[in-house]
Amino acid sequence: MDADTPKPSINLAQHELDKARADWSAEKVRKAQREGEVNWVYPGDKPTPDPAR
Repeated sequence: MDADTPKPSINLAQHELDKARADWSAEKVRKAQREGEVNWVYPGDKPTPDPAR
C-alpha cells in the first residue's frame, strides 16, 4: 500500500451504510402505508387515533 493513496474512511463507509438502511426502512414503511398493510397496535388504555389525522 502506498501512504499517498487516499483511502475511504471507515466512518464515511459506516455513515453511508446507516443512510442506506434508513432510506430502505423509510421506503418500506411508505410502501406498506400505500398498500394499507400497516396495522398499528395501541395500548389498551389509549384510544386509536382518528384515521382522518
